[in-house]
Amino acid sequence: MNKQKSQGEYLYNFFYTLFKRKYLFTAIFITTFAGIIFGTYLVTPLWEATARVWVQYNPKQQLTMFEGITTPGTVVPSVNPANDTIQILTSRELAEEVVKKFERDKLWELRENNKTGSTREIIRWHINDFLIGKPIRFLQYLGILTEQPDNYLAMAVEELQEDLEEIELEEDTTIVIVSVWGESPAIATALSNTLVQLLLEKNLEASRKPVDEIINSTQKQSAEAKRNLRLAQENLRKFKEESGLVSYNEETSILLQRLDKYEAELRTMESQMAALKVERSTEHPDIKILTAKINEYNNLIIPKIKRKLMALPVKEVELARLNQELKLRDDLYASLNQKLLNLESLKNSSLGDLNLQVIDAAQVYSFIKPDWPRWVINIPLGFIASIFVSLGFIFFMEYWNSSFKSVKDLEESFSLPVLGAVPKFGFFDKKKLFYPFYSSTLSKTKNPATSLPVKQTNQKHIKPPATYNLIADAILLKKKTHNSKQFLITSPGQGEGKSTITAILGKILAVRGKKVLIVEANLRTPSLENMLKIKGNKGLLEYYAGDSELHDVIVNINGIDVIFAGTPPPQSVEPFEIFVSDKIEKLLRDSKTKYDFILIDSPCIKRFKDSLNLTTLSDGVILVVEANQTPKRAIVMAIEKIKAVGGELNGIILNKQNNYVPDVLQNVISSL
Repeated sequence: MNKQKSQGEYLYNFFYTLFKRKYLFTAIFITTFAGIIFGTYLVTPLWEATARVWVQYNPKQQLTMFEGITTPGTVVPSVNPANDTIQILTSRELAEEVVKKFERDKLWELRENNKTGSTREIIRWHINDFLIGKPIRFLQYLGILTEQPDNYLAMAVEELQEDLEEIELEEDTTIVIVSVWGESPAIATALSNTLVQLLLEKNLEASRKPVDEIINSTQKQSAEAKRNLRLAQENLRKFKEESGLVSYNEETSILLQRLDKYEAELRTMESQMAALKVERSTEHPDIKILTAKINEYNNLIIPKIKRKLMALPVKEVELARLNQELKLRDDLYASLNQKLLNLESLKNSSLGDLNLQVIDAAQVYSFIKPDWPRWVINIPLGFIASIFVSLGFIFFMEYWNSSFKSVKDLEESFSLPVLGAVPKFGFFDKKKLFYPFYSSTLSKTKNPATSLPVKQTNQKHIKPPATYNLIADAILLKKKTHNSKQFLITSPGQGEGKSTITAILGKILAVRGKKVLIVEANLRTPSLENMLKIKGNKGLLEYYAGDSELHDVIVNINGIDVIFAGTPPPQSVEPFEIFVSDKIEKLLRDSKTKYDFILIDSPCIKRFKDSLNLTTLSDGVILVVEANQTPKRAIVMAIEKIKAVGGELNGIILNKQNNYVPDVLQNVISSL
């Protein structure tokens, strides 16, 4: 039973807050919903293109031309190969390649710097500049921020990775779903397919990397072999030029022929010499010439040829060595070139460790509507979100609102009697509530000229709520038990309705046959004259200044004596000084002998100290607080100040209480 009661109480509090702040709820709801719709309009329409890639370890034996260069794909136990593929697809390097290929960094630069374009883009640019651009420029002007060059490439990459692409693994499979959003069907399709194509290239590139390393190494070896071959050719050429040796057999034959020739010539010359010696003397020039020539043949030409013949085996070895070195260099160079051709062929035929197959290429047809925003979904979702935002805001405000909505709340918070709760009246109902004060001919004491006549009216007036009678009963009981006559009616803050309560209580006590005096001690913000439709009266200020006697400032309105605040003189006295004066103290003390009740309408405690001084002159204090407005801390402050000066707090009145929950709904909640 208690649980049901608790549930009903929570439900009542929910609807109470909702109806209490219905206008705020409506305003927030309309604002939020309009903001969501407007924000949806500002969103650039996006189309989604999706490609699906099947990922497996490659089961095929790769082409192997050289041992250790390539190996078949290997399977790693308990590892899904598709996870590696997702890491490649979401890498920044791949995103940068896509951005550069489609020049999306230039698109970002146009967005940031140009105010031209569609209406949507212009509005979005101005909003972004107002909310972000101007504050940043202001902080830069103050020197708090330093101006940084815009990195449009980084912006475009971040947009692609965080907003436009979604890479995920299909559950319980090795199929990778590549979804990309674009500003048109064609752009979305191209972005998605480009990502997949780059993935395939990266996979092959990873498998070709070892071959590329061997190719680079072989190319360096080939270049070195070529240089060595050219050096060997050059050495052989120089040796042949310097030695004149072409080949061993040919060179031997030439030298022997030359030797035979010179020896034959030598024998001929010796025969001629013998014949000449017979005919001529030894001093004959012919003999001398022939002798010199024979000596040249014997001492120079023929020995030189014989030395060459003897040196031929050594040159033959050197020539053979140089020819062999040339042949080796040439064979090595040819072998390396052939190896390069084989490696290039291997590279082109390489298979990656992962076997990637495109199951579905991305394709978005031109007649397809954009995936985002979707008005059919956004409008109801915006409606629901606006409701939750509005409810959250008003309940957040209610959570921090420490005011009181019922007598029960007040009694649970303060160990003071709550005299009652006065309902909140509308403007016209409040006017009707005061009809008893001026619904008949105005009667005056002593000096009729001090008050203006009030027209008699036949309009019906509202009967004071029963709460006023309960409050009046409490005041009467207080008088009976403590002989209390003089009550100070005050409030923690302004505008909480203490003047209205003072006037109505005075009327009820007067109707019960009590002689009542109402003293408007609120010299700061007087309101009784406007409330009771009585203008131009002399009052407390004139009495204190000595400009009027007491009987001149007392106005009788339908059986109630009232002392208004009066009109302040040009050089007004501080109100606090008035209430600490002996003259006012004597007025209040003497009034106890003439009246059954004296009700003092005083300023609020929060702003002025007048009430605290009047507290010491009164028999009791009644504190008026406004429902749903006066915070708990203000009430605590007022109570502490009253007790600090020795005042006796007779009770609290909860004014302007409003039961926001409709009666029908309240009956339903009560039945739960």
